[in-house]
Amino acid sequence: MPANDALVTDHADATDGFRVKRDGPRREIATKPFNLDTAGKTEIDDTRKKIVKFAAELEAGCRGAAEQSIVVPGVSGKPRPFTHLRTIVTDLELWL
Repeated sequence: MPANDALVTDHADATDGFRVKRDGPRREIATKPFNLDTAGKTEIDDTRKKIVKFAAELEAGCRGAAEQSIVVPGVSGKPRPFTHLRTIVTDLELWL
């Protein structure tokens, strides 16, 4: 398991406008700072679209993954471990 705050995917502020880090048991999607002028608003919208696309990829990965009979304390349902093409941590499965 990567350290807390470690990058989980190869998303980068310069190209994607956001990065994905480990935040305890969660994944944090953090955006770069934006100016609130006209150019900044365009950048915000472009970044939002990229995050929505990434979220859709995660949803599709989850839907395509088989449920596993693993008990996760405090979590109802069955986990669906899967990987994403942009994951940079070897063998790190995403659980949704």
